[in-house]
Amino acid sequence: MLIFLLYLAVFINGFQAGGYQASLMAIGKTYDLSLITMGAFASIQLAAGFISPLIFGPLSDKKGKKPFFCAFLLLEAVATLIILVFNEIHMFLLGIFLVGICDGTLQYTAIATVADVYPVTGKKKIGILTSFYALGAVIAPIMCSFYLERGISYKVLFFVVFAAGVLEFFPSMKESFEVKERVDDINNFEKMNDKASYSSNNIRQNDSDNMPSNKKNIFYIKGILLLCLIMFVYVGFENGFAYFINSYIYEDLNFKYSYYAISLFWLAMIPSRILMGILSKWNKILLLIAAAGTALFAFLIAMSGSGLLCVLLCIPLGACSGAIYPCVLNRVMDFAGTRTATASGLVNVATGLGGAIVTYIVGILSQYNSIQSSILALSAFMAIDILISLILLRENKQS
Repeated sequence: MLIFLLYLAVFINGFQAGGYQASLMAIGKTYDLSLITMGAFASIQLAAGFISPLIFGPLSDKKGKKPFFCAFLLLEAVATLIILVFNEIHMFLLGIFLVGICDGTLQYTAIATVADVYPVTGKKKIGILTSFYALGAVIAPIMCSFYLERGISYKVLFFVVFAAGVLEFFPSMKESFEVKERVDDINNFEKMNDKASYSSNNIRQNDSDNMPSNKKNIFYIKGILLLCLIMFVYVGFENGFAYFINSYIYEDLNFKYSYYAISLFWLAMIPSRILMGILSKWNKILLLIAAAGTALFAFLIAMSGSGLLCVLLCIPLGACSGAIYPCVLNRVMDFAGTRTATASGLVNVATGLGGAIVTYIVGILSQYNSIQSSILALSAFMAIDILISLILLRENKQS
């Protein structure tokens, strides 16, 4: 039940994110927003995502993750209720800001809980967990396109999120967040991970295959900060692309099936993220390949000039970019020691900052130049992740 609840929470986060991306054009028309203001609207939610980890990440490591997980499920229901009840623009902004805080908290709490509660199979479960986020982001744009094209309000999206939060809150309150796996309960443990070591409280401390030999069993801040920078760039790319690709294909390239670009982008992430969990022992080189592939396919989308081709190229783009998240998360858990919520919280800070800053800049570039030029800029921006991935490879070879 616990893993189901964690997967469901992340699925709803992805559903809300993908639905908001697909709804941004309709929201912009509702409130008569320019491309710059649309970028600002997207950034408000993303910026909120880095506030909560700074405050609650270390606290949840000390006090336990269950209280924070349950509290923010309830707060997300309240936040979406504000959006549903009020029509004023300032109330929408308040609601979406609170939704961003809740999404950030639920995400890093779920990741940290998986790492703590499932010390033997946690890496594979983290890969599956991130694929549920992508699954939610696949379904939401398809659903949004169905009712938006029929003149139904964008608020349907937030009603679904509200209902899901309320329904999940009660079983989460009853569920135990204690460790579910122990080494002596797994007959094939040596085959699954013959290099793993565990502390007396059964929480994974390190992975010898990924962690520098002189940094085992401690909170390795240098490695975590490098991975946070990778996520700053990646999530900035992901959101800058996803929030504006619909407008680009529909309005600039005159292709009416533009909503499918977002769904295919996220759909391709699902098998990619599951595969990264299975192949986690090779995540160092896979991270480099994923970053390079993301930059390449974004460049091809910007240069294609065809709406249909753009939609189709979102498939390999999603497969490459989707691999980055689970690769980074598994490396972060290796560097976290027992402070898993603090480490995953720092990642969420980086993702929130990257998403907010880059998405807003994409809105400005799109307004004063073109969305096509913004996608080209995003492709070049991914070169930073390629460089950092190379640095992490070199560091591990030297250790």
